Amino acid sequence: MAHKTIRIDESIFKTVQSASILNSRSVSGQLAHWVNIGRIIEQSAGFDMSRVKAALRAEIALDDLTADETEVFHEKFFAQMGETSQESEDFYAKLGEQAKALGYSE
Repeated sequence: MAHKTIRIDESIFKTVQSASILNSRSVSGQLAHWVNIGRIIEQSAGFDMSRVKAALRAEIALDDLTADETEVFHEKFFAQMGETSQESEDFYAKLGEQAKALGYSE
């Protein structure tokens, strides 16, 4: 397979790199995977991103998604699992402080 060099924004590269680690893929493999998902979405008349988002919020069952929607669901789900919000960071920092106050050590 021939390889080509492309230029992408640093923030996009970091996103791809993080997802590649989570999904046990090379950066190139992760990018190819996402390109394939994009192609599937564009070519699929039955794909509905709002259904994927609803499944991510547990408003509809994963079994109710089409195969294409399920693939995108999994990609989004695992990407979100790798991210932490500031709210979560603050919660666990506070929890750690409370544990220390109770005499627990690290």
